[in-house]
Amino acid sequence: MTAGQFQISSLALVGRAGSKLSTEVIRAILESGTRPAVVVLLPSEWKDKSAATDAGRDSDTTDASAVTDLRAALTKSGVHTVTPAATNAVVNAIRDSSADAVLLTDDSIDPRELADSSPARVLRVLPAPLPQYRGREALIWALYHDEPLWVSVCLADGSEHTGPILGRRPVEVRAGDGLDQILEQARVSCATLAAEIVIAARASGCQCRRQREWEGRTFAEPPPADIRAEVARRLAAREYSHYV
Repeated sequence: MTAGQFQISSLALVGRAGSKLSTEVIRAILESGTRPAVVVLLPSEWKDKSAATDAGRDSDTTDASAVTDLRAALTKSGVHTVTPAATNAVVNAIRDSSADAVLLTDDSIDPRELADSSPARVLRVLPAPLPQYRGREALIWALYHDEPLWVSVCLADGSEHTGPILGRRPVEVRAGDGLDQILEQARVSCATLAAEIVIAARASGCQCRRQREWEGRTFAEPPPADIRAEVARRLAAREYSHYV
């Protein structure tokens, strides 16, 4: 990887109202003291060509009360919030905000669409241990291969998961944790990391490290049912090698 400097002055947030990951990240950004120029809150039923698999989306879907609480927190903060009906409305909201960076807080929208049509730099927060594992359900593949877990924030550079890495944060796995608990801990780590990166990038800037064209293993496809079942079996048997 080669290093560079990344700095922002104004931030837009984009996430889906029904996403646990979006909820965690947006709350963490607000609680960090950062005031976004705009929050683009996609409807819970938002569908996009880059949307997660049904299994991945179901595991990340929160309940209606959490959506209500998030909207209340946004209203209390006074942050301008937009609920668009189409991708062009997302782009227009970002442009109107004059933000020079946009953070995608889940995978409900294709970052390449925003990178191609918006002047703002696009950041992704990913529950994926970049660069060794890429893809929307990379943590499951990493567990299957008995690897340590971490989450990442990267820049979108024309692809979904191969842009320069701005930061990574470990995911703690304890003996007895099941897959749902691990994914929840990953969401918390994503939120903490995203807030840290935004604070650093708005202050003195943060280092970004460019990924090579190929580094590590890429599992872009969602794991099939037998892989998920094997991961669940190993976790139940406490066969993972990287417990804290």
